[in-house]
Amino acid sequence: MLAYWTWETAEWFAWLFLVPLAFYSYVILLTAVDSSTPQTIEKLTLCSHLNTSGKLF
Repeated sequence: MLAYWTWETAEWFAWLFLVPLAFYSYVILLTAVDSSTPQTIEKLTLCSHLNTSGKLF
């Protein structure tokens, strides 16, 4: 019976926190991709390159 309640608690936790978190992350990512312009993409690529080369701005 303890395992059943443990599974119920885990399932409740997943639906309450993880599913909305995944949904909001997807919406934020989709919004960022949709609103990005070519200049923004170039800037993000440059920032990524600078971060991987160890330089800080």
